[in-house]
Amino acid sequence: MKRIVYLTFYFKPDLCAGSFRNSPLAIELSHQAKLKNTIIDLYTTSPHRYITFKENAPEYEELDNLRVHRIALRPHKSGMIDQVLSFSIV
Repeated sequence: MKRIVYLTFYFKPDLCAGSFRNSPLAIELSHQAKLKNTIIDLYTTSPHRYITFKENAPEYEELDNLRVHRIALRPHKSGMIDQVLSFSIV
């Protein structure tokens, strides 16, 4: 069995262009990889794009051969520096 690691900053249910692109791409990759007996480990962040949008998503989720691992980040205000600092652990 083969494994693929997919890293992305945004994934559904987050609301942004990044998740709108990455989610369908990962799902299609999952469908094609299933034919070759391959598992995809997708690592992403918990929904956090907008401070006003609060959507709970499980830390770990299995969607057939797509395994989604979500990493919680500190809240931020959508600025470039603010997003970088959200990765720091305090």
